[in-house]
Amino acid sequence: MSDDAGNGKRTGRPPKDESERRVPLSLRINPDLRSALEAAAKEESRSLTQLSEFALTSFLEARKGGDISRGETPTETLENRPARPARWPRRPIDIFARAFGRGPTALMLMISCLVKGIVYWHRIDETTVQTSWWSDPEIFRELTESITTLLQFIGPDEHLAVIAGVRQALWGPESEKVPEDSLDVASIAMEIALPEYELTEWVGAWGSIIRDWLGHAVVARIRQRLADPSAERKV
Repeated sequence: MSDDAGNGKRTGRPPKDESERRVPLSLRINPDLRSALEAAAKEESRSLTQLSEFALTSFLEARKGGDISRGETPTETLENRPARPARWPRRPIDIFARAFGRGPTALMLMISCLVKGIVYWHRIDETTVQTSWWSDPEIFRELTESITTLLQFIGPDEHLAVIAGVRQALWGPESEKVPEDSLDVASIAMEIALPEYELTEWVGAWGSIIRDWLGHAVVARIRQRLADPSAERKV
């Protein structure tokens, strides 16, 4: 027994102040939502309570920032309005859509698929994926350049050199060397806007969600910028 204990002092962690205390919250939810939350918590290595608190906090922060509206406004459109499903979300990704909006979530998914593809191409061998890419300057440089190129390629401003580079990566001769960022963006953009080509498996099942949540106008813009320049010249 320590001296502190002998003096009547409590050992171990000091008591929490009021700001750190947790209070119970009792609620009933449908079984599908609970299953989705449990699956998401397992993927995130969190407890169900931690994930639920995170989702609720994200919702309140987004609502405070004006990203989630309590009613229709003149500037709100179906394209940029956060998802409001009739029922609680049935998929973990719907939680992000409710918290941040469909457009930002679609962009997050595009960038995540881009990172996934780049890390895959830098794999150590056919079965071993590079896991230390955060500490690899070469991979991180390619990630930085490719994400920047992706944003410029899909954004409202026409970056002609970027568009030309991505088109060249798709339609140019294989013998011609193309910057890595153009190749990376060409791969993911083609899967999003031209899924019939099935160029890679970077996007997979996320493709339909990304296309839907980006909105018709953005997908049409990407498709137009991916057009084969030789086909345009023939018209």
